[in-house]
Amino acid sequence: MLANFLMEKFRRQNEGFTLIELMIVIAIVATLVALAVPAYKNYMIKTKVAECISGSAPYKTSVSEFKQVTGNYPANMTEAGIFDNASVNASRYCSYYMYNNVRAANGDFAVEVDMAAIDPALASSQIAIVMSPVEQASGTINWYCTRGWGSADRFKWLPAQCQQPNIYK
Repeated sequence: MLANFLMEKFRRQNEGFTLIELMIVIAIVATLVALAVPAYKNYMIKTKVAECISGSAPYKTSVSEFKQVTGNYPANMTEAGIFDNASVNASRYCSYYMYNNVRAANGDFAVEVDMAAIDPALASSQIAIVMSPVEQASGTINWYCTRGWGSADRFKWLPAQCQQPNIYK
């Protein structure tokens, strides 16, 4: 008799969740979502900015080849075989690559990010990244990126290696 009573009581206790338990779970999930969505948005913006840097590979190659063949950096992108202020087809998130207004004699060029293409809410902000060649003793050229110009609060979207101030300008 006692066993039947205990079994019946146990069965009634395990019929489901209480309203309080469900509300606690919903509150936890809502908190996690509130933290995750802005982090995901920042991650996506960083990814699109990094795509602009990756899209600069043909420009870096042209400048590097010109330097290795002639011994000097090209005076402009046209001399390197690329049009100055060329529209960028390599990435839909870049406005253009510029050469003349950033220490061209040293091979530096700028990558201007089209923030409106990344997120229309960011249309009023601007970020430019400066790509700088550094010739090694072996003759190879390594490329480094630094922050160029733009809203200082937007530099958080640059890759970590590009967040240093531009010491070349």
